[in-house]
Amino acid sequence: MDSTKFSLVILVFWLSVWSSQTEANGLRLGHVVEQIGGTASVPLTATSSSDLQGLVATLDWDGEMLLGRDLIPSPLLADADMVVTRIEDSFAAIGVIVDIDNEGAIAIPTSDDLLVAEILVDCRNQTGVADLNFVDGLYATVDGGIPLHNLIVVDAASIDVEAGLTLENGSVECQSRPNQFSLDESGTPESDNVARVLMENMSPVQGYVVSLCHNASSLELLEMTPGVAATAVGVEFVNSEFAANVGVFSAILDLAPPLDGQTISPGADQHIATYAYKCLTEEAGPQPLTFCDSVLGTKNNTLVIGGFSIPPDLLDGEIFCVPSDCPQENCNNGFDDDCDDLIDDDDPDCDISFFCGPRELDVENPSITATVGSTTDVCLFLQSIESDGDPTQLNHVQGLSMVIEFDCNLTAGEQFYITNTITETVGVDFVDLNVDNDPDDGDGCELIVAVLVDAMPPFDGSTFPPINLPQRIGCIEFTVDDNPELCQTCLPIEFKNNLNASGRIPISNVASVGNVSRSPVLQGTEICAVSRGVFYRGDCNFSGGPEGLALDISDAAYITRFLFFPPATTVDPPCLDACDCNDDGRIDLADTLCTLDYLFRGGRSPLPPGPGLEPIVPGEPLVPTPPGIDPTLDILDCVGGRSCP
Repeated sequence: MDSTKFSLVILVFWLSVWSSQTEANGLRLGHVVEQIGGTASVPLTATSSSDLQGLVATLDWDGEMLLGRDLIPSPLLADADMVVTRIEDSFAAIGVIVDIDNEGAIAIPTSDDLLVAEILVDCRNQTGVADLNFVDGLYATVDGGIPLHNLIVVDAASIDVEAGLTLENGSVECQSRPNQFSLDESGTPESDNVARVLMENMSPVQGYVVSLCHNASSLELLEMTPGVAATAVGVEFVNSEFAANVGVFSAILDLAPPLDGQTISPGADQHIATYAYKCLTEEAGPQPLTFCDSVLGTKNNTLVIGGFSIPPDLLDGEIFCVPSDCPQENCNNGFDDDCDDLIDDDDPDCDISFFCGPRELDVENPSITATVGSTTDVCLFLQSIESDGDPTQLNHVQGLSMVIEFDCNLTAGEQFYITNTITETVGVDFVDLNVDNDPDDGDGCELIVAVLVDAMPPFDGSTFPPINLPQRIGCIEFTVDDNPELCQTCLPIEFKNNLNASGRIPISNVASVGNVSRSPVLQGTEICAVSRGVFYRGDCNFSGGPEGLALDISDAAYITRFLFFPPATTVDPPCLDACDCNDDGRIDLADTLCTLDYLFRGGRSPLPPGPGLEPIVPGEPLVPTPPGIDPTLDILDCVGGRSCP
């Protein structure tokens, strides 16, 4: 029987059988509270004086506040011969005939509150109370059908309002939705140590920041990725920031042209981020996760709504921690952590390495020699060995943080120089240096370098390409304290994890690859201090001594050979400062002339220190003078003259 025939049958029931009832018969709609963006389930119940043989219910509501979604008949109607339903934006109708063919059930046993159906309506964008009202003669179960009246059928009689049927209208109160972050509590041992962050929002969301803390002794955060609600609308910027006990995930939905304004619509339980962890405990079990503000700098849990930052309510949760028999390889501990019989840099998981050393790095001997009181460059290097046929591009580094602890007899400069480095060549978007030179702040002397290749629109996915040999990413100037006691002392510069430099957040050495943090192989360096070179001014061949004049004609010849002879026959002055007769900071033909002029033409004596014999009083005999250091700052050095007390 189709819905039109049903309408006729009901009409026949209504017109042919008419009786008064002395006992209560009625239809009732419930009163429900729901939040904006949510779906309210309003119960439709019936009360009958005798077993229920059929019914018709038609109702409507304010279509500006509520939107019809579904009408679900009660399981009690499963054996009815005919159930016809209709749900539209602003009205609904249901008709039931329990028995048409005189077979099976002929009625539903009487009840004071017989559940007939659930009417599902969505709260739209307005707060307030929306009434659901029974109405007669307006709606049919099909377009063009006979408008129906509310009635029930008992004892073969149709009972409508005129016959004593009571109708109790219902309502839905639509309340403001709290802006809220929570965690999916459905974690099981099969959830693979993954926490899903859920959002409830009352208004369209343009972006968000999630800051989630964990117990660093029990969990290690591996990666953070956008959730389904974000990817469904096309998130255009994501950023993951890691620390020992916190991960901050930021997302902007519409950042790149053509700025078409995509947002996450109001709703509940919207999946916005996934946090993946490694379990560090020996036994499986729950581990708490806590939404935390101002732990990683000033990063707070935030929703961006209408261009404003809105703090959400925060409901903490937990993750079911499943320990791994073979965790990720630690590339610096000398053990086979991931059970593949490969240790540290022999393991392909350790193909990424950080180095520090001189500008021209010798991996076998990365030490740097510098005189006390001098400044020298210490450079940082990246290596990410190319793997043949690697579809996951695990050697394409998106960004990195390098964390260094150094001896406080060194002072690190405040600038990170990237000229003529791979960092400059790739054109990274973000470079930052954070230095702590304070030896008295309780945590030593530290620095942190952060590099993110693709941090600005148009977000083309740029990375550091595979690098089979260490490539310089930048240099920092280090000054050795002007302290003679440091002579013959080597001052360490080492990579260390969980340092904060001058900030508050502990940072570790990390390379970001495929939005996942990887632990690199680490090799530090040291600056070995020597004394300043001592020499006699003009003694280019370093042949003189305190017994007499250190400078002679052979020094002029030595300078000339150094400047003008072919490389195969050239000489290598052990002390360039000594060759600088006129002390102008460079070696050239003028130094040859300065030497000859002093020796043979009565020219002035070379400037201190030297040249070994000098008149203490003008006109008096020459007396021996000791060698000394160059009092003039220049680029020349005196390697051959270095000696420690």
